[in-house]
Amino acid sequence: MSGAVSFVLGLLGFGAAGGVSAVQGVSQRKKEAEQAEIYGDNNVDAETRKMRKRVEEEWWQICSWSHNCLGECWYIPGSHMSTAMMRKRWFRRHLEAKGIPYDDVVLNNVTGVSFERLQQKMLNDVRHR
Repeated sequence: MSGAVSFVLGLLGFGAAGGVSAVQGVSQRKKEAEQAEIYGDNNVDAETRKMRKRVEEEWWQICSWSHNCLGECWYIPGSHMSTAMMRKRWFRRHLEAKGIPYDDVVLNNVTGVSFERLQQKMLNDVRHR
């Protein structure tokens, strides 16, 4: 009897392959949600998108400079902080001095903190396999 049920379910696409596909789909959606959270791709209002675009434009104007509008260099010799975190703090001070609103999502994205965190997560995932 179970062979007949398996046969019918297989014809309908509800066999073992369908179960594996559903599990893979859930896993893929979970990964996409994590990435959206890291990179701030979730649904945001128009005002937030406008603010993030303004911060990105400011980053592209200043990112090739070694000093911000306060005359500070982004690199701190002898610091144990990551370069992305140093750039984030340096750029945050620049934005605050110019009165440009920002949020941590866009600040992490433009300065490389999000990418660095994603790399660290991937390394940890590989180590724990």
